Amino acid sequence: MHEVTGIGQRRNGRYHVAVERLDVRGAVLEHIRITCDRLILAAGGVHTPRLLLAAKASGALPHLNEFVGSQWGTNTDQIQLLRVGSMPGEGAHGGPPAFLTRSRDGLVTLTHTGVGGLGKSWMLCLGMGIPDRFGRWTWSAAADAPRLEWTPRSDAGTRRATTEHLRRVAGHVPSGATVHDPFGAHPLVVHPLGGAVLGKATDGQGRLHGYDGLYCLDAALMPGSTAAVNPAITIAAVVER
Repeated sequence: MHEVTGIGQRRNGRYHVAVERLDVRGAVLEHIRITCDRLILAAGGVHTPRLLLAAKASGALPHLNEFVGSQWGTNTDQIQLLRVGSMPGEGAHGGPPAFLTRSRDGLVTLTHTGVGGLGKSWMLCLGMGIPDRFGRWTWSAAADAPRLEWTPRSDAGTRRATTEHLRRVAGHVPSGATVHDPFGAHPLVVHPLGGAVLGKATDGQGRLHGYDGLYCLDAALMPGSTAAVNPAITIAAVVER
């Protein structure tokens, strides 16, 4: 129940973190200021670049380089549904998310799980691939806030490939299956990545260029995609290293 609202560095080199302590309804109970010698950002591919850009714009971290906010992507997440024509009536159904299939060229991977509330004939299929282009977090002076420059067209190639591949999968279901796309107009992003990319915004150890002791250790290190796989283990491996 604590929310970080800002970060920066003092003249003596120590970092400061502005925090709001909240109640369960989101009301602010207390404003807290933390100081530290080392600051590790692990707020993910949305909040880490937002915090960094806000700190750069305000002058709290003015030496962050031009790559902060860049190479942002969705891991080209594509969520579609597969409805199977008929299922056995007896026995248990369901289970944990599982690997389903990968395209021949390796550019699209599908995983699946059951869908609660829709019945046992439905499977939720998450497709992942490689973006056609990246987005970028920038600072909007007009809004005095970070702004994401990204459009669903950035993932159009993977979207088409995911749909085509899922239709091939549907063709192998003995009882028949149909493909449904509930998020076609408004994509649902499961894996936001990038904005503090390893080796560009940071050095090889995740330290933000220009600041000894300021680290990024989260999904923001990934360059918008982890090559058509779930990024969780890649992120964990890089952070562990």
